[in-house]
Amino acid sequence: MNKEKILKSSLFFAIGIAIFASWLKIVHRPGAENLMLLSFLAGAIFIITAIREVTSSQKIDRPEKIMWVLGFLFFTGIAGLIYVFSARKRVV
Repeated sequence: MNKEKILKSSLFFAIGIAIFASWLKIVHRPGAENLMLLSFLAGAIFIITAIREVTSSQKIDRPEKIMWVLGFLFFTGIAGLIYVFSARKRVV
């Protein structure tokens, strides 16, 4: 399986499951906690894969690498979507 497939699928899975689990939590349905955990694990897979890819890149300088790593850690959804849809072509 290539890295791009892992990145996209884990990011979209994490975002989708988090939205669904949040809805379940709002309407007080059982199983929301388990789905949140599953979303967290998918997000962790995305973060680890993306950080490895960014830190091993030779095309960007160190400050930009630090920016991406901090973005992945603190703003996973937003930084992930920006990275997957526009910046990945330039970084890899």
